Amino acid sequence: MDHLPKGEWAKNLSSEGRRSLVMIEDNQMIGTSSYCSSRLSRLHEYGEIISIYMLPDYMGKGYGKQLLHETIMCLKEEGYHDLYLWVLKENHHARKFYKNAGFIQSDDVLFNSFGKMSNRFKFT
Repeated sequence: MDHLPKGEWAKNLSSEGRRSLVMIEDNQMIGTSSYCSSRLSRLHEYGEIISIYMLPDYMGKGYGKQLLHETIMCLKEEGYHDLYLWVLKENHHARKFYKNAGFIQSDDVLFNSFGKMSNRFKFT
């Protein structure tokens, strides 16, 4: 989240239709995820994982897998069988994480409001 201007990310938590999970350990927030129905009309039948963030000290310890699993379960409980998310092209750690979790990179490309390119990964 270092590329986001201070305060930009938090205000999106209350966006209409967006749901968020928070992972807490020892009374400290260590991770969060946000998800919703697809924000793209052409993928209206999909659930979308908007973000998953973990504090650096908790990465590589299985917490992210737990948070991703719970996020997927929430979307499936809402009736979504097909899911997708966007991963920044230069975020090699996240790309590996999602591929290991069963997501497959598609040919779709998106440029976000910060001019960064992302690829869509899908999970079915």
